[in-house]
Amino acid sequence: MKKNQKINVKGRSTREQFAKLPFWMLDCLAYRSLRPGPRALLVEFHRRFNGANNGRIVFSQRNMADALNIRDRETVANYARELEAKGFVKAIRRGGFNLKSPDESRATVWALSIYPVGNELATKDCMRWRPAKISGTEKPALQDGISGRDASKDVPDRSNVTEFPSLKAAKQANPRADIPSISTSIAIGRGNS
Repeated sequence: MKKNQKINVKGRSTREQFAKLPFWMLDCLAYRSLRPGPRALLVEFHRRFNGANNGRIVFSQRNMADALNIRDRETVANYARELEAKGFVKAIRRGGFNLKSPDESRATVWALSIYPVGNELATKDCMRWRPAKISGTEKPALQDGISGRDASKDVPDRSNVTEFPSLKAAKQANPRADIPSISTSIAIGRGNS
């Protein structure tokens, strides 16, 4: 136990910190559409929120990459863009190396949308996010670049063809099928003739 740690009557620490992820946020469509990388970054954003610093969360790409144990900062930047596009975080002030003032941080300052910023109410933009609708005019492309509708034209229509199992295949599967009494007794387990 640490020296200055306060303990309540039940023997629990009163200074224990945790990241609060409410179920309504975890169940929303925007969160369900996130890949594992952006989900992990969202947890790191919540880890840096201490209950009073929303709108002042300083989190650089280098720190994001270190927190997620990823070397490529562009990957982490894409994760942050996805979280911002889906309404989980909002950049209050963009960072960059063009900032020359020594008292300004070069890292971007963030706010979580599910918590209030100052006197403003929480916007909860992630709850209003919806996936882009497909109007039906676009043709979904396959891996080789041919659209799904054009690829189906190459396949002949066989919906009116009735298939019958071949007799040759049936005899290969059960060579004693032409003698019903033998194959029946073998199936029952009476003999091996």
